[in-house]
Amino acid sequence: KSRPLSSPGERISKASEIQVMASADLQWELIKRNSCFLVKRGRKAFSTEAGNLKCRNSFNSNGLIHRRTVGIEAPTAGKSGVVLVLRNQRQANRPARSHSRVPLQRQGPRGVLGSIKKILRQRRYRRDLELAALRRASAIMRGQRKIGGK
Repeated sequence: KSRPLSSPGERISKASEIQVMASADLQWELIKRNSCFLVKRGRKAFSTEAGNLKCRNSFNSNGLIHRRTVGIEAPTAGKSGVVLVLRNQRQANRPARSHSRVPLQRQGPRGVLGSIKKILRQRRYRRDLELAALRRASAIMRGQRKIGGK
């Protein structure tokens, strides 16, 4: 009589719980032409996934396949500033805990951009992600500006 691999009362070892993720190159080959986030307009292909700051369907700007991604979001309605979303490498296999959100609201626009740059440089993110994050944050804050008038 063969015994099942694990019964309900038996504890599974930690080694069997760890999931091995495929390399970024392999993941890109699987999703580059067929993804639910893919939007094709004319001859260009765009992507709408979280963590893709440039909205391009390319290996470098994809937010799903890389271990370290940066996202910039607008805060909830009625608040100014931006929310910096960083992927936590240690929680990669836990999707609910894999992203940390840092609201940046109290400073003015220059303070927000300076704090984004400081956080990304301290954590050693890629320079191209830093520039794209600064551009996205300034665009969001530009849209939050109140129109002056009489």
